[in-house]
Amino acid sequence: MSESITCIPNDVLQKTCGAGFNAIQLSIILVSCRVTYSDLEDAPSLSAEFISDVTNLDIRSIKREIKNLISRNVILVADKTTIWVNSNTEDWIMEDLSKEKYTAIFNHWNRQGITNHRKITPDMTKEIDKALKQYTLENILDAISRYSKIYHDKDYFFSYNWTLVNFLKQKNALPDFLDDGQKWLSYKNATTTKEIDKPKTDLDVYEYSPSWREERLPL
Repeated sequence: MSESITCIPNDVLQKTCGAGFNAIQLSIILVSCRVTYSDLEDAPSLSAEFISDVTNLDIRSIKREIKNLISRNVILVADKTTIWVNSNTEDWIMEDLSKEKYTAIFNHWNRQGITNHRKITPDMTKEIDKALKQYTLENILDAISRYSKIYHDKDYFFSYNWTLVNFLKQKNALPDFLDDGQKWLSYKNATTTKEIDKPKTDLDVYEYSPSWREERLPL
């Protein structure tokens, strides 16, 4: 067992605990602290790829939240591939940046042309906050895009017309459009089967005709 110790300054721990970081951001900060304050001479280079490997989190989510932490001066960049924790916590930007997430989800929803909303309401921010405790922002945006894709597919029967609040709140809505969601998997299976069962064109038949192959095989 390794006897190395990571001594993290108290003000960094205190600021981290009270800043309202999401789960992915906390994982990034903890791994960054492990390297930033490590007593190991051969501490690894801290990159998004390294953090993804250590935490088993999606690399795209890691990169997105690193950018967020950099914008708040929590994480500093040494070069294009190495980051570390900013020990000067007075420089950390602590104001609530959640409005950016509200706007991102709201605008992305309205772009789908399903049920348009005029403004962000308290009910929306409430459900967005709940959703972000379970899923990443990217998960939510992807789920909305998949819902839109299925809803607008004229060759696939799907008539659920939700508002943003209901989409985020109902158990048969947002979760069903994640990677392992029932509605998304059913749609993928149906569209894949449709491609397999698609009638062959004249070119397809001609290309795979045994007689065509026999005529062109050398004697």
